[in-house]
Amino acid sequence: MHGRLIYRLVLLVLKQDDKSNEITAIPALLELLDMAGCIITIDAMGTQTTIASQILNAKADYVLALKGNHPTLYRQVKNCFEQQLYQGFKGIIHSYDKRVEKGHHRTEKRQIWCLPISQLQTLHNQDN
Repeated sequence: MHGRLIYRLVLLVLKQDDKSNEITAIPALLELLDMAGCIITIDAMGTQTTIASQILNAKADYVLALKGNHPTLYRQVKNCFEQQLYQGFKGIIHSYDKRVEKGHHRTEKRQIWCLPISQLQTLHNQDN
């Protein structure tokens, strides 16, 4: 298998008590997975420090959504990206991808810039 990429997609459904929600279900679901070496993606509901720690402790990486319901952290990250865009990401480790898709009588342009968290300044509640 040398030189080949191996892709894994795992979909799980875990029945929870009626009083439970996604925030309590996600850690239970993650415990069932061998995540080592994987990149875990979770929507904004799962952006919790305990969930991120659980993923890191399993020797995996994560991509978590960040929305305005975390206003201080959201503003810090937004300001950082705006500043780096203005400066052209000079001296900053980053990656970039752009996609243009046409369909349904419209054109969608998507751009993404990624930075390792180590490239960001100290963030709100970073040590929590």
